[in-house]
Amino acid sequence: MKRYFAFGCSFTNHSWASVADFIGVNFDEFRNLGVSGSSNTHMAERLLQANEKFNFTKNDFVTVGTTGIGRFSYIDKHSLDWTHSGDILHIWPEHPRLSKVWANEFDSKYFASYRSTIAIKCIRLLLESFGVKYRIYGAVNNLNFIDDQECQSFLKEFYRLHDIDDTIDEHVARTRQSNEVSGYRFENNYVDTHPSQLQHYRYFKQYFPEFDNEKTDEFFKIVETNLDLSDNQAQAGKWYDFRLSQQNYKLITKL
Repeated sequence: MKRYFAFGCSFTNHSWASVADFIGVNFDEFRNLGVSGSSNTHMAERLLQANEKFNFTKNDFVTVGTTGIGRFSYIDKHSLDWTHSGDILHIWPEHPRLSKVWANEFDSKYFASYRSTIAIKCIRLLLESFGVKYRIYGAVNNLNFIDDQECQSFLKEFYRLHDIDDTIDEHVARTRQSNEVSGYRFENNYVDTHPSQLQHYRYFKQYFPEFDNEKTDEFFKIVETNLDLSDNQAQAGKWYDFRLSQQNYKLITKL
């Protein structure tokens, strides 16, 4: 049986089809383990847990869509579950209070670049030790870190460890049409700037051509037809139900 495991942030697992979902239709078993807000260090931990549960083999395929290097994840001492705080070096009002304390007192762009680079090194070492086929690509860009001189050596090493140089963010900015936004503007006035299904599909077709076939073309037509732009929550629910209807899709809530 051919199995596919996808790791990443919301660019991997969100409210509509992503690069991982287009790849996934080609496998007997597809598990999307992307987590919204996830950091690169959390992806490494999740990858290790997934192997302990599913025992990766040389017949499996794994993708990792890396995220912003400033993202921070930690285990809440009360719930004993992961909390994902986004890029805490650019603090948003909704960030947990403790994340702000960490960002102000302990964190730095240098440390963020360091831990993300170590995480990707660990991910590559783990995947190679498992003997699985894999591909690491960038989901979001890191524009907030590019001009920071202290981060340059780690940032170069971070991207050198990717199998695809182009990030989804950069690809969308470069390939979208003049009248095309990034993501969707819903009829309820909510704007979601995660790349649209079409934008994910373009990236998929360019960088994963070995999976580009009539099956993925048909899947794209189906998900485009089923897209509900009236309300973002309605679309999220519709996508959840649609995925559960796919025979090869295996829902994972916790590892």
